[in-house]
Amino acid sequence: MQLSEELLAKLGGWEVLKQARGVVAAGKVLSAEWNEPMLKGSVQEGGTVFKCGLILKGTIDTENLCSCRASRSWGTICAHSVAVGLQVIKPVVKRDLGREGTGIGGTEKKVPKIEQSGLKRSPEGERVELHVIFPPTIEQALARGKLMMVLEADWQRGRTPLNVLPKGGIYAFDEVDGKLMDVVEGLSGGELPAMLMLGGEQLTEVLAALTGHPRVTLGKQQPILVESVPMGLEIMARLDADGAILLAAKGK
Repeated sequence: MQLSEELLAKLGGWEVLKQARGVVAAGKVLSAEWNEPMLKGSVQEGGTVFKCGLILKGTIDTENLCSCRASRSWGTICAHSVAVGLQVIKPVVKRDLGREGTGIGGTEKKVPKIEQSGLKRSPEGERVELHVIFPPTIEQALARGKLMMVLEADWQRGRTPLNVLPKGGIYAFDEVDGKLMDVVEGLSGGELPAMLMLGGEQLTEVLAALTGHPRVTLGKQQPILVESVPMGLEIMARLDADGAILLAAKGK
């Protein structure tokens, strides 16, 4: 079986392929190897390294080897495993902070720090503060499994969509905004977006970067705080007559 983007899109869907391209562009694929029918590698997501890949016996008979939640809980083909496939098809050297590093394939290479969106970051640059806006109807959006996140930049021209920032400029972000920019650039495949549509895995990654961020709101008025401490939930379990177990959170 020939490994191709068309095959990966057929297995995971175009949305997963788009997410996987962002993973590769962010340099998160640490290793990738294809020995038919086995595709295997590793992907770094935050502080976690996922061992992932696919066993490709056919376009229908495919097993996902990734240890991420989407793979374990639902058995879906995830962006991590598809990213490993993309790395095999068209290798991208992992970016680091300018130190001598070993890229995939064992080639020694000195890689400069490059912001994927083209923005140059420096403490001496123009000060920019990021504002993150979630929809006021966040509960309905979460129930649908897709949440829109709007990104705005507060700089010398006032508060504008993030993608209005001229790419030739040099900008200074504080620590929390710098962490958020790393995640946003990775999820957008190297673009500078004014808006991102987040699925479950993407939202988890974004929320980790938004912990303690001072400029997160529902709409433009209601501030919210993202905390790292999990919220305790009371869970109700009920066994239905057909043998299904219904799990639900008590209260709102």
